[in-house]
Amino acid sequence: MHIYSLYVNSKRDNVSPVIIREGFSWSATLFGFIWALYHKMWHVAAIMIFIHIVLIGMEEITHYNFILLIQILTIEVFGFFATDLQEFTLQKKNYQLKEIVFASSRMEAEMKFLIKTRNHGVQ
Repeated sequence: MHIYSLYVNSKRDNVSPVIIREGFSWSATLFGFIWALYHKMWHVAAIMIFIHIVLIGMEEITHYNFILLIQILTIEVFGFFATDLQEFTLQKKNYQLKEIVFASSRMEAEMKFLIKTRNHGVQ
């Protein structure tokens, strides 16, 4: 079982929720700024590119293995904080946390949310 956060845009009706799996993100770790671009996190992608350009520029000043270690650490740190950055970006776009769900998949999390929302609306 995993923990999923479901965000809904408070300004729009009938928009499906954005589902975020909490915890370490392997896809964010492996794909880095491409992952950020896919999730429309433009500032995060720009900052990541800037950090890597600075680190590449530092290769002439410092030892290559040190720069490689720093790059690996920044990639791993991004994997740990990617979901937090995604949630922060959604909140800036008027999304609100509606539900936290324990589920085995994204689809199950969305189904639990929709069932609870529908049942809550009927009462």
